Amino acid sequence: MNRVLAAIGTLLAAALTGCGSLDVTPEGILASPIAVAAISTQDRVVLTCDHLGNLTVNGQALELPSVREDARLGLRLADVSWLPPVWRPEHAKAGGYLVTRLHKASPLALRGLRPLDLVTTLNGEPLGEVEELARRLRDSRRREVRLEGVHPDGSEFTISARGDERVGASTQIHVPFVFERRHSSLGEAFACGPFDTLFHWRTRRQHSYVADPSQGHSQYSEDFEWGALTNFFGYRRRRDPLSGEEKTQFTLFWVLTFGDDL
Repeated sequence: MNRVLAAIGTLLAAALTGCGSLDVTPEGILASPIAVAAISTQDRVVLTCDHLGNLTVNGQALELPSVREDARLGLRLADVSWLPPVWRPEHAKAGGYLVTRLHKASPLALRGLRPLDLVTTLNGEPLGEVEELARRLRDSRRREVRLEGVHPDGSEFTISARGDERVGASTQIHVPFVFERRHSSLGEAFACGPFDTLFHWRTRRQHSYVADPSQGHSQYSEDFEWGALTNFFGYRRRRDPLSGEEKTQFTLFWVLTFGDDL
């Protein structure tokens, strides 16, 4: 009886903790592009963000009033109005709040917000002082949040997103060699069979930084794929949620592919 109970306990622990190859929750903070603001014709100051979410000038961290909402938005904003005007980047000459920290799985990041973006309004209203902004972000939990602002290249944006239950969190059910089910803010996955050999499907939402101002320095994709019998049959679809462009590919016998080049 004790052995049976121990086996059941082990199985339940595995189901609750999970492991394997279908994790759809990437960790970490988005890297920031560098914004340059000229002080004179000879000198310049380089603004960027360190890994802690502090705004830095020429590599030195600045202590600026800032607001953090890490639980559901994965966001930190710093008030650059405290900087001398000549130190502010071109898109923030009038001051305001710059994004200095953004979780990769933030719902705002998935919809186009980037580090060093200037945020000017929250739900259609000016951001206000630090204490007021912190309160409004806390009150926005589990509600739709709409941000308006300006990218470093000068283009304007409007981004709406609903705060996650927990940024970066993933729910999962895993029974070794039988099946696995996962869900996170960036996608879902299901697989059955030893090492996903019988059948699997996955959805992923992802983006990356690209050095192209015309794209807002961002490239987005929504991927869907399924496979059976160790990918003896396979299907993939990639869609750009901003342009609506879609590509599909079908795989047969592991090596024969039909459709678009992904």
